[in-house]
Amino acid sequence: MQLFDLVEAVDQFFADTQTLPELSLELQPVTRRYGGASQLVLKQAVPATIGVSSLAVAAIAFSLIPAPQIRVPEPKPEEQTNSNTPTTNPTPASTTTPIAAATPTATAVTIPEATPTATPAATTQPTVKDLEALLNTVTEITDPSQLRALNRQVWNQIEPAWNSRSAVKENLIYRVGVAADGAIVGYKAVNQGANAGIELTPLPNLLYNPANRPPIANEPIAQFKVVFTNNGVLEVSPWRGYVRTPEVIGAKITDTNTVKDLNQRLFDTVRQNWSGKPTFTKDLKYRVAVTKEGTIADYEPLNQVAFDYFRETPLPRMFQAVYGSNAAAPNNKEPLAHYQVVFQPSGKLEVTPWQGYR
Repeated sequence: MQLFDLVEAVDQFFADTQTLPELSLELQPVTRRYGGASQLVLKQAVPATIGVSSLAVAAIAFSLIPAPQIRVPEPKPEEQTNSNTPTTNPTPASTTTPIAAATPTATAVTIPEATPTATPAATTQPTVKDLEALLNTVTEITDPSQLRALNRQVWNQIEPAWNSRSAVKENLIYRVGVAADGAIVGYKAVNQGANAGIELTPLPNLLYNPANRPPIANEPIAQFKVVFTNNGVLEVSPWRGYVRTPEVIGAKITDTNTVKDLNQRLFDTVRQNWSGKPTFTKDLKYRVAVTKEGTIADYEPLNQVAFDYFRETPLPRMFQAVYGSNAAAPNNKEPLAHYQVVFQPSGKLEVTPWQGYR
């Protein structure tokens, strides 16, 4: 179509004799010899002419089209935020995406905190409790009878575990907190030597272990004064003393004939197991409880000399033979008969029904 348009335009151009009269189209016949060459030239010129004319027309057409305005694309708000501050200002889109949700700052804080928290839980070494802080959040056990029973349990735990008696050169005094089940939950040094000599005592190893016991949560706490004396004697007493005379807790055997029979059986058992010449110079007084079968269930020193020389009596061996350890808790699950047992320096033994603390 473009070729025909071009030929028609040329014909009209030469047909117009008024615009350019000096130009005219003169045609002359040629011989057959030149006709073949003209046809060959025509075949070669036509494609070139078409290409040139097409290029010219396209150039004119493109020149008429206005140049487009170049506009820089604006990034979306989400993309702009993520590209500028991907770690400090996460967008809602990044919050819902698991990959972009975590910020380095939060991750760095969480990981170190979780690691040390899990480590102590897996260890068996308990943490020393701040006794003052603990007492400010819980109630204090003040019942004399309960304090008396706990006093015995504390002594039973510490006495056999104290192995560095000869290394103690001065009295080490501590304020000790004890739960209702006898577990030692905290301690505080009272004198200056107690701070430096804590490793000479078994207190750090006797603190309750959260892995073996439920955590202390608002449980009542009893306070005791624990003294590791420089002569190797352990002293345990309520921190505030007794507000009144305590009583033995638990059910009691009260039948007269049973009490009398058990009195004789206890005397015979202790007498049979007590041998050797006493080295003490004062009476050793103890409260001893037995079951209805006559088996020892608990014993408690009543005076200081009884604490000092308890190893010269058969009571620790009798108790350990039944429960496997002298530090075992007393048997309070069944009715017991209670007696006062006195070991005299002369070797005389006295066993009488219990008349209460004095």
